[in-house]
Amino acid sequence: LRAFETVRPDLILTDLFMPELDGIGLITALQEIAPEIPVVAMADRLKPRMVDYIEIAAKLGAFGGLYKPLDTAQLLDILDRALYAYRSLPPSGATALMDA
Repeated sequence: LRAFETVRPDLILTDLFMPELDGIGLITALQEIAPEIPVVAMADRLKPRMVDYIEIAAKLGAFGGLYKPLDTAQLLDILDRALYAYRSLPPSGATALMDA
């Protein structure tokens, strides 16, 4: 999140389980400062599944989610779709960032 202050990526791929700021907190923060940038969330399939964290991430604004271990074809497909959606935004969103 600190790096986001100086670098504006076209897409963010994040794990939902991280030590300092979890993916849910990251998605929430990113939705406030750059909701146009797609976020793809990842979660370990072996974590306790009492709560569907991928579903929560989607409700908070994540473009999509995947369970680990990642399937390469699924990962590339969702990243491709997320970038296509990002690049399809009007000039006030993604296009202005891509020209920078």
